[in-house]
Amino acid sequence: MGCYNIDVSFDILRNSVSQMQLNIETTGKKNDCKYFYTTTEMEKNNKIYRNHQVTTLEFDSYKNVINFIKEIRKNQKVYIESIYNESTNQMLYSSLYYKTIMQKIEAKEKRERSYSEEDVLIINYLKNKKK
Repeated sequence: MGCYNIDVSFDILRNSVSQMQLNIETTGKKNDCKYFYTTTEMEKNNKIYRNHQVTTLEFDSYKNVINFIKEIRKNQKVYIESIYNESTNQMLYSSLYYKTIMQKIEAKEKRERSYSEEDVLIINYLKNKKK
């Protein structure tokens, strides 16, 4: 049993913020989310604009993580940014955007670590069920 944090995001300029946030919160609660919090991320970099709302959800069980991923992927406007195992301090998944904002050394260190059996189940599910 571990403690998993999942960051999901959506574009606030192209979606109804209240409706999308309610969908994420409802899906999280349905899958026994321990708690969640939301931040807004705005960035302008070389003509690339990023205006996303990011919600971090915490789960106690890897099974709940997998069920949350199954459900949240049905909404193609929600992006999984990262999945982090707090019990082992390991990044299980990070999106391309997330990787670009991480330091290269830190990202490399995270990839070289070994994973628990529960972590492998989550990672394999992500690999096998790409959109």
